[in-house]
Amino acid sequence: MTLPNKQVLLPARSFASLISIWSMLKISAPVAAIISMMGRVFPQMCRQSGTLNAAGIVGLGAGVRHLLRVGVQEVRQKEIELTARLLEGLQELPGVSVYGPKNAARQTGTISINLARMDNAQACFMLDQEYGVMARPGLHCAPVAHRTIGTFPHGTLRFSIGLFNTREDIDYTLHCLREITQKNSRP
Repeated sequence: MTLPNKQVLLPARSFASLISIWSMLKISAPVAAIISMMGRVFPQMCRQSGTLNAAGIVGLGAGVRHLLRVGVQEVRQKEIELTARLLEGLQELPGVSVYGPKNAARQTGTISINLARMDNAQACFMLDQEYGVMARPGLHCAPVAHRTIGTFPHGTLRFSIGLFNTREDIDYTLHCLREITQKNSRP
């Protein structure tokens, strides 16, 4: 338990300890705290005012519990499987450029593409409105990264694979992209 204007010292060196103390401090904010972790001192980490993001705190807790129940390795294995399936399908589509390592084991479940002769925002809108597939177009808060890979200023069309996606979702997304690229390639 913490009291206002008291110091909290953590001799523990684990990430879990930091998360526990951070949650405690966020919930009892504003609190002046000094946290000693891994030999470093972080003074007054949590002097905050305002309304707490209670829904976010509860949601984070539920998400962590679910992840621990399912298993981190199982989640990663599913992500690799679905990412590989999407990457393989994308490489078969004419006019699709895929960015990144193109190796599911070496990347997250986030895949960025461009469609030849088609604006990303237009493709994203079509995916959403005509097919019910959600993606994100643009620079994704990373304009410097897009300059590096040569996609600035238009960015890419990004797909994110998660725990609740299925093989059928991937196959449907590929089907939709195939139709969109065929429509786009007609004169």
